Order: sequence, then structure tokens, then C-alpha cells
Amino acid sequence: MAMRVLREPDALPASDLVLRKIVAGPEADRSCSAQAVEAALERCRPYRAYAAVRLWSIASAANGSWNRQAAS
Repeated sequence: MAMRVLREPDALPASDLVLRKIVAGPEADRSCSAQAVEAALERCRPYRAYAAVRLWSIASAANGSWNRQAAS
């Protein structure tokens, strides 16, 4: 909400499942914690919202292939 409505460039939905799976990596059998997402994207501060949008875009383009790989 803060990302779009308030246009907050550092808003980070760290509990987002897609971000948690991306940060955990394709070999992980489960998603990581919200704290791990925050730590991983700390270097993107103060533009973590833009980083999140980019990661969602990459995930969408990949069609969730990391999930299929991890499930195999």
C-alpha cells in the first residue's frame, strides 16, 4: 500500500511470499523469513520498493520456474 498510494520509495513488503521465495533461492525447499528479505534488500535502501517491483517482474517473467525446480 505504501509503495503505490503513498509513493514511498523505501517501502518493503518483506512478508510477501514471492520475495521470501526469491531471497531463499531456487534450491530452497521453503521460503525464508521476512527478516531475511529485509537483510537481503538492505543495500537497496532507500529504494527497496523499486527493488521489490523489479524482483516481482523477474519472477513473473520466469513464471515461477524456481518453484518448479525446488519442488523437483
